[in-house]
Amino acid sequence: MAKKPRSGLRRTKDGNLRITREMADQFIADIEGKESKHLLRVWRECVPVGTEEPDSHAARLMREIESRWDKSVFDSDDWFSWPNAEGFPGGGDMGAIAWRDRGLLKLLGYSVDQEAEPARVRKALLSAIFNAKLPRLADQNYMNEWGSPASAARLRKMANSLAAFARNADRKGSSYAHAAARWRDDLSHLYDTFYVGRFGFGWPSGRSSDSSH
Repeated sequence: MAKKPRSGLRRTKDGNLRITREMADQFIADIEGKESKHLLRVWRECVPVGTEEPDSHAARLMREIESRWDKSVFDSDDWFSWPNAEGFPGGGDMGAIAWRDRGLLKLLGYSVDQEAEPARVRKALLSAIFNAKLPRLADQNYMNEWGSPASAARLRKMANSLAAFARNADRKGSSYAHAAARWRDDLSHLYDTFYVGRFGFGWPSGRSSDSSH
């Protein structure tokens, strides 16, 4: 029997996402009645396929959901639970903004926890986040820091966030080495995929002993 994740999307026996034209049409026809958190789960499920196949039904659903996000503003505290000290390398050392940065990325499905998605999925999520219209939280000043899709501001915010997470994990010692390595690997992915040849702002380091890429 095909696996049915929390989003309700269908998967084949080997775990691949399966969205037919009819399924996409029906979902879009009913989108006005769907809760925002359900739309987010569907968006996250669609990312691996939709990012790799921009003409797929998964990509079509992603675009429709992102357009829906433009119509609503969500209160930060209602939209997602803030990470706690036990769940984040470095605890309170990161400061309120960095906590929020990690919270927003995790909201969108990105995580480097031991139980997190494999590297291919993490990188697909980062690519989607770079290019996507993001859910609008109530704090518009904070959302402005993320800039528009595919912009220098968006890439800078994402890069600075991952670099800060990795540096903080380094300071906490070897028990966080696995998370730090994943953040640095993903930071390199952003650099190679989106920064080189396109932008010229200073690239952050993911190592506490360095000041440049």
